[in-house]
Amino acid sequence: MFINESSNEIDVKRIGLLAVVAVVLLIVLIGRSAYLQLIEGGYYRNAAESNSEQNRILRPVRGVILDCRGKALATNRASFDLIFTSRGVPREEYEAIAERLSKLTGASAGELFLKMLDSRKRPFTPVILISDISRNILAAVEENLINLNGVGIDNRTIRYYPFGPATAHLMGYIGEVTQEEVDNSDTLIAGDWIGRAGLELSLEGLLAGVKGGENAEVDALGQTTRVLSKFEPRAGDKVVLTIDADLQVWAHEAFKGQKGALVAVDPQTGKVLALYSSPAYDPNAFVDKERIQERMSYFVDIDLPLFNRALMATYSPGSTFKTITMIAGLKTGLLKPSTRFNCSGSYKGMKCWKKGGHGTLDLASAYQHSCNVYFYQAGERVWIEPIHFVAQAFGLDQYPGFGIGPEAHGVVPTPEWEHAHVKGPDGEHWGTGDVRNTAIGQGYVQVSPAQMAQVAAGASSGGIGMFPGVINKIESPNNEIIFRFKERVRENLKLDSRTIEFIRGAMRRVIEVGTGRRGRVKGLDVGGKTGTAQNPQNMDDAWFICAAPLSNPRIAISVIVDHAGQHGGTVAAPIAQYVLQRYAEREGWINAAQKEIGDVGK
Repeated sequence: MFINESSNEIDVKRIGLLAVVAVVLLIVLIGRSAYLQLIEGGYYRNAAESNSEQNRILRPVRGVILDCRGKALATNRASFDLIFTSRGVPREEYEAIAERLSKLTGASAGELFLKMLDSRKRPFTPVILISDISRNILAAVEENLINLNGVGIDNRTIRYYPFGPATAHLMGYIGEVTQEEVDNSDTLIAGDWIGRAGLELSLEGLLAGVKGGENAEVDALGQTTRVLSKFEPRAGDKVVLTIDADLQVWAHEAFKGQKGALVAVDPQTGKVLALYSSPAYDPNAFVDKERIQERMSYFVDIDLPLFNRALMATYSPGSTFKTITMIAGLKTGLLKPSTRFNCSGSYKGMKCWKKGGHGTLDLASAYQHSCNVYFYQAGERVWIEPIHFVAQAFGLDQYPGFGIGPEAHGVVPTPEWEHAHVKGPDGEHWGTGDVRNTAIGQGYVQVSPAQMAQVAAGASSGGIGMFPGVINKIESPNNEIIFRFKERVRENLKLDSRTIEFIRGAMRRVIEVGTGRRGRVKGLDVGGKTGTAQNPQNMDDAWFICAAPLSNPRIAISVIVDHAGQHGGTVAAPIAQYVLQRYAEREGWINAAQKEIGDVGK
């Protein structure tokens, strides 16, 4: 038998090398064991003792908002969150998991890592790493979950606004809570969304609902095997508005992005039928994380799409305010239908819009032709107190109380107001010039579009001013009625039937043969008033108010076109006509064969 000495020498070397490797591995294993027992022993001991239980927050479904015909204005859609549970996941794996997630989602690996570290304070409670991930990211993560220890997908619902910009300033929008808000709240947690504007903000307490929770037994993959205890969340309340979604859409179509607002109310009840501000924004951009550039553009747009002109902007009402002056004169008896004044084109240095003058006019003719000189003299005769009283009866010079968000108070000046707010000699001496300016809706008079809709309503309904309301009813998740709209009279001027018919007749003449002819709807009895108001930029604001059908008014509309530079009858009236035409057709007030739709919405 022959022995190969060189082969035997190689085997001895191999055995020696293997022995060294074995010793090194043994040292590593002993070191790792000591680290786990001495350094992180408490962490893994807790995980081992409780690794079958998990506490979960159960978020409630946010309450829906419906229009008066049951159409959803704010509802919910499916959303998916990327979550992480630190239970059983070694600390040294966090960085690799964060890097993998960063490649899959585009999120910052550093931020993901910090959230994972923070989750160790609550090892059995999932934390949200990324909320509302896209479908593409969802698919990518699901394919790689086997390599993402502790990572999971949680589904919930998030807000959706079916009508987008058409109802933006009514609905407002929601936003994800900040860490500061979480720290200062007993109920908010990371990943919550709350109302930031509009009805979403003002009704937050009703819409948000109440969180629930559960303690569940889970397997090694995080799947629930048994629910140990559970407290069901309470869904948010359902809010049904007085708003008509169709009117909102028609207003959006009619404005075509022009700056301004439209407000419509029911003169008999005070219910708000429409409230639209232009330009608008898409509230869905605030819940879609991929639309961040669009969202940020709203905050820097010089046309202020986030600003609710319908409620918060104030303007001089111009000649639409002559409606107030006329009613104040008739109410006091200081003006009669037969009262005549002459217009030569100016009066005591104050001009009429018609340079050559209108000649001698009675009250209805002066209202029809919107003669400034006539109403200068009418204002002097009636004086400020009756004018101010009627203005307040219809909701001017006060907060309207729509309940949607911040509102403008507006101004109808009195001697007391001027003394308190106007500095210098002008504030010390209230005179006939102040009354003349007020009588035609200029000077210090300031109103919002929401307020002028109430003027149109009060004038057409016989001098009855109603408090406005935008909420028809609120229902709890078990269908209990929490709130129901109730009509409330602000002021009843108690006008006699002759006066009521005269006012309606004067408004009718404006539409049929006066300055508001472009607000006419064939086959429908419409009354209204135009206005063109000066502003500091020398670009006149265009006004139009109207109501229909005059014999039994069911809708009153105000329209303002901001800095139009044109007459209210030219710019604002066609917008109201477009909306009123479609509403009247839908309600069956006119024969479809008679329709005479303008080209505003085309």
